[in-house]
Amino acid sequence: MTVEEIKAEAAKLPPDDRFAIAKWIEGSEDVRALQREELIRQIQHGIEQADRGELLEADEVFARLRAGRHAHS
Repeated sequence: MTVEEIKAEAAKLPPDDRFAIAKWIEGSEDVRALQREELIRQIQHGIEQADRGELLEADEVFARLRAGRHAHS
């Protein structure tokens, strides 16, 4: 079964079941390791941007954070 087939089948499940599957996947050690690796890559990318002087003003950072928070509500 492909990932796309699994996603299609999972989409047919009730929300509570999809939530249980998500929690099960999040608890998987290999998935957590991949999440850590991705976080490290993102942090390194940010450090490299900062080293090149590609920085944002604080007001813009907070505006983006507020906008992101409202986008998810």
